[in-house]
Amino acid sequence: MTSQRLLLHKTAIAICLASVMLLMPAAYSFVHVPSQYLAYLSGDSELPMESDQTSATAAVVTWTEEQLIAEIISQVSEEEIYQSVYDLQNFKTRAYGYPGNTAASTYIYNRFDSIPELNVEYQGGDLRNVIATLPGLNTSSNEIYMVGAHYDSTSSDPNNAPGALDDASGVAIVLEFARIMSQYNFNHTLKFACWNREENGLIGSRNFTAYASNNSFNISLYVNLDSPAYDPDSRFILDIMYNNQSTWAANMLTEHNSLYGIDFTLTYNVHNCGSDHQSFWSYGYTAVMTHEETHGPAHTPNDTVDKVSTLYAKKNGQLCMSVLARVAEATNVEVHDVEALSVTPSKTVAAKGSPISISLKVRNSGSYSETFTVTTRANAQTLNLTQISLAARTSMNFSFPWNTTSFTLGSYVITTYASPVVNETDLADNNCTGGNVTITITGDINGDFTVDIYDAILLSGTFNTIPGEPTWNPNVDLNSDNIVDIFDAITVATHFGTKA
Repeated sequence: MTSQRLLLHKTAIAICLASVMLLMPAAYSFVHVPSQYLAYLSGDSELPMESDQTSATAAVVTWTEEQLIAEIISQVSEEEIYQSVYDLQNFKTRAYGYPGNTAASTYIYNRFDSIPELNVEYQGGDLRNVIATLPGLNTSSNEIYMVGAHYDSTSSDPNNAPGALDDASGVAIVLEFARIMSQYNFNHTLKFACWNREENGLIGSRNFTAYASNNSFNISLYVNLDSPAYDPDSRFILDIMYNNQSTWAANMLTEHNSLYGIDFTLTYNVHNCGSDHQSFWSYGYTAVMTHEETHGPAHTPNDTVDKVSTLYAKKNGQLCMSVLARVAEATNVEVHDVEALSVTPSKTVAAKGSPISISLKVRNSGSYSETFTVTTRANAQTLNLTQISLAARTSMNFSFPWNTTSFTLGSYVITTYASPVVNETDLADNNCTGGNVTITITGDINGDFTVDIYDAILLSGTFNTIPGEPTWNPNVDLNSDNIVDIFDAITVATHFGTKA
């Protein structure tokens, strides 16, 4: 190496390390490598495929309507309800206008969005109603069946409004509806709604019902869950709130209470408190609400998760779910349907020849066990062919290493495709796109095919981070050892000034 090049080399190292030291918090130790992150992600082509398969029914079972509904509602979980309430109360306050309100809407959106069968949206602009839709099988039907609860809270101290009973417990039950019912087929469309600003005058649900009316939505039944989980003495008394138009739904709740062995002691219109079902009444829609015997510590800082009676909430959810499953026409229709749900590269910028892991998720949403091929491509080039066998209504996660050595520099769109199985008709979800990956030169972090000060700055901003930390960026982990450290800085320094 000439003296001039040696000087340039040393200068580049100085730039990288100076940037690191300048922007790195002083409290950090220089090397931060917890033992659990020492495993090296080598990208070896012999790396075994990792997968996890969810449990579900493996074969077609022919049920009567009653048996199918009993199977559906049997899956309501006290543990799931408790965890959702716990998560929501920990926003401290979900009062409208407070950061916790927005954070709660994002939490609910993400919970819905994690269910691949649902289409999720924010509705109402800044109101941020969160609505998830499960399309019905009968494409000629315009009937819609809904369940909802409000996620905002209020309290004598608006900075401390945990709102566990009113109405995180209602939201938790709605999330259970979505989790469970999305695993089954219904002839008619289902919507799962979480309203905002109920405590300010039903503003969120009024916005939606006005929109629904103006657009001629055929909402055949709405079930409201507000204050659905307080039963400190295990009395199991449940009030059904209804009007003349919804008498039939109240009667069905009564019938199902006995039919499915839920065994509440039912009362009728004992409560007349305002809630989101009234927004539906005002636009002529059929709606009912179930309500706990007494309000308990609602609208106080004491409305916390320890006051929630999870068995009561479970039974309430089962009762309402049984009615919604019946009117939406749960069906054990025999379908063939495989889906490519996601494809995610471990990095979006990587040096030619460096390891990249591609993670995929696929699902068999049909009624039969299926074997099919999953093909993953970078642009038109095939990266991987994997044959998958899945039982009915199960999903699988797996990954494979992508050897980029033979790929030219440039941008690649990563896609995956689940080959259709025999008699499959819904092919729209067999394809999935996972974004772009840029294959570049060693040391280039931002994908502009040059190693320069901008890469050094990116490195310094994430120095000493590991996966899971807020500023972690896998693209900066140049040697794929799960930490951005001095070795990555040396790589940038060594190639500083290089251009493709």
